[in-house]
Amino acid sequence: MLPDINAPSEEYLRSSGRREGRTILVLDLGGSGIRALAVGDDGRVVVSDKKGFNLVYPSSASPGGVEFADDVWDTAVSVLRSVAIMLPRESRVEAITCTSMREGFFLLDSEGQTVYAGPNIDRRAVKECEEFAECRGEELFRLTGQPVFPPVGSIHAPFRLMWLARHEPARLRRARLFLMIADWLAFQLTGVPACEMALATSSGLVNIRSLEWSWDLLGDFGLSHIEFPRLIHASARIGGLRGELADLVGLPEGIPVVAAGPDTQCALLGCKGVRPGDTAIVAGTTAPIQRVVASLRPTATTDTGATTDIWTSSHVVPGMWVYESNAGHAGFVYQWFAGVVRDIVGSFGMAVPIPMADIYARADEWARDAPPGAGGLRADMGPRVMDIHCALSAAEGALVGIHDTGPRATTKGHLVRALMENIAFSFAGNVEQLDKAYGSRSQEVWLTGGLARSEAICQMVADVLGLPVRVPLEVESAAVGAALCAMVGGRVFSSWEEAADTVIRPSKTLYPDPERLQQYRQLFANWISLHRARIAGPV
Repeated sequence: MLPDINAPSEEYLRSSGRREGRTILVLDLGGSGIRALAVGDDGRVVVSDKKGFNLVYPSSASPGGVEFADDVWDTAVSVLRSVAIMLPRESRVEAITCTSMREGFFLLDSEGQTVYAGPNIDRRAVKECEEFAECRGEELFRLTGQPVFPPVGSIHAPFRLMWLARHEPARLRRARLFLMIADWLAFQLTGVPACEMALATSSGLVNIRSLEWSWDLLGDFGLSHIEFPRLIHASARIGGLRGELADLVGLPEGIPVVAAGPDTQCALLGCKGVRPGDTAIVAGTTAPIQRVVASLRPTATTDTGATTDIWTSSHVVPGMWVYESNAGHAGFVYQWFAGVVRDIVGSFGMAVPIPMADIYARADEWARDAPPGAGGLRADMGPRVMDIHCALSAAEGALVGIHDTGPRATTKGHLVRALMENIAFSFAGNVEQLDKAYGSRSQEVWLTGGLARSEAICQMVADVLGLPVRVPLEVESAAVGAALCAMVGGRVFSSWEEAADTVIRPSKTLYPDPERLQQYRQLFANWISLHRARIAGPV
């Protein structure tokens, strides 16, 4: 029987208030691997470890089918044990919390064994999504707030479950328990099934207004034999670390395991995103941009003039929601560029490959040497202004305005700056969509993730947006936000606001340059025209 873990939280940490040595372990299963991080109550990462996970591509689910390999839990245990070993002697682990990518989920059988384990890149259900969207897409969008239209929507649970019912019904009949990925991690640690609210809303199976499972929808899909566990708030204590697992990872039995939720909302929290209007760009390989809202507006309807090109989810802060406009593959395109540079240099027979960090640092120097507008070179590659109805491939792209001779010849600085401006313009277009849905303009924006390490990109974002851009001291913002969930639940802090105001600090704030701001107004308009042309067809 699941305990009442939505009841007021017990003070499960050993003393209230901040205390030297207090450490929260965060287990994070994201798009690039599984990480364990130890976070102090000052919000800094003490030690961490990361390993990639293996994926399988079932021929029966081709094209697009992707699942986690059977060793995903072994990998999670490995990084957790590694961090436990590396902890400084003075560190005291007082809670474990789990966060993960959104949309992915597990189905378990009656013995707790995996029936299906799908990341958020499993796109086997495009046809099911297309069929459903044609007759009930707007209804489901209004109900769940999620982008349920093809091809983007095919990663959501309703359509993958429809695919299983159609193509592998015996497999689906074995399923007895549904868990989102971070909830599955917590279940493995404790044996207690529960689903954190914000993460569950990314499934496409939760009513975004009532924040309850949509039982009518589940009935329509014939899923009555599957348990969808109680929805809980982030910061709730799920259970204690199981004894046999505690011995395996080298931690005390019974350490509280606490709900944290999705990595993006945790990163928003790690950027002080606790009050209405707070906005963060989580600029990793992809770049979700979220804004905190205190009440829902009719974003899922077109008759009010509100945009339908955002989606709505619960925040990890109870009583708050988030609007999101996702810029897509911002980090991917920058990684692609850096990888090409390394391959070119490496082709000359260097004994030691150039570290990627050195390439990124040099790229910042090249970009600063080029003027705004990159000498007329325009890039529209990777990131986008979100359109949930658009099938634009991340692999498509355009470079326009290359000059190969004369005084205007395109340089490496022009190329790098055009790619960076492309990223900044996509962020601005998505922030504008959030402004429209929210009803007022942002006053400042926080920028976190791998791209926040680039001073040049951060400054371009400030110049293009015309807003202050704050970069957190600890750019592992998802881990910090997840740790804050445990600290708030354990009564280290009396409120989410106190936690964020005490722990989260900017490492720097970049302000727009007035001259570049004026230049970028027209350059941004030019980029939007190019972007829309790419969406409409070949450039």
